[in-house]
Amino acid sequence: VQANYSFSDSSGYLNDPYKIVSIVDPISGDIVPRTPPAGVSGPSHEYVFEARPDARTKHSFYGQAKYYMSGKVLDASYRYMTDDWDIDSHTVDLRFRWPIGESIYLEPHARFYTQTDAKFYQIGLVEGVPLPAFASSDYRLGNFDAITAGLKVGWKTSHGNDMSVRLELYQQRGSI
Repeated sequence: VQANYSFSDSSGYLNDPYKIVSIVDPISGDIVPRTPPAGVSGPSHEYVFEARPDARTKHSFYGQAKYYMSGKVLDASYRYMTDDWDIDSHTVDLRFRWPIGESIYLEPHARFYTQTDAKFYQIGLVEGVPLPAFASSDYRLGNFDAITAGLKVGWKTSHGNDMSVRLELYQQRGSI
């Protein structure tokens, strides 16, 4: 059994300098087109660079347990993270090591992840509305869920080394 608490306090420039937030039409929701001056190339739509707060405090709680059952091993963990940007996340990770004979084992794996969006996450800013102090359309700060499912096959070689092959499928879904 294992339990951890982690604390993180970041301050300074926390923006991603390559992220932008598009300006959208208040009626259609489409991005507002931009026409650069003649002879000047540039973006095709109106945008602003993202602005994130310059401080972030995170708390994370993690627990893991392994249970041995006549050669089989169940490994289960859970992590909860919360921060002052209003992001809360939950992660559940499960593995089950199942020996097949003396030198081969199978290990199915499942991982579930969910998070809420940051209080300043916005897919776009509405044209004509005053700009908020903070805004980001970075999908990593948005509300999303993810599932990982996979299988690992492992074996001992004739020289006593461990070898394994793993195949996993990852699916992510966010809400806009």
